[in-house]
Amino acid sequence: SPQDMIASAVDTVTQDVALYAHRMRPQDIILAGGGAMNPVLVARIRASCPSDCTLILSDELGIPATAREALGLSVLGALCQDEVPITLSQITGAQNPGRSGCWTFP
Repeated sequence: SPQDMIASAVDTVTQDVALYAHRMRPQDIILAGGGAMNPVLVARIRASCPSDCTLILSDELGIPATAREALGLSVLGALCQDEVPITLSQITGAQNPGRSGCWTFP
């Protein structure tokens, strides 16, 4: 059912974030995107993370959670325009690091 699919998605995201939090022990986890607006998901993440880990909505840092994707694409567009590679060869092993896309004008 749709409810089961949503519950499975919430469980999967919760488990992934909790696994990261328990392995890496970050001081803070910043929540952004549409999922940050889901009170059930946020509550489940909060309950699954170590008690000394703080969840912060990106809004508190001046970046609206709902603008995450638009801001990310804007950064990629600016990197492309400036011909800045989006990968680092020392990390990816890529011989020729790629750019983030191309500008197309109508």
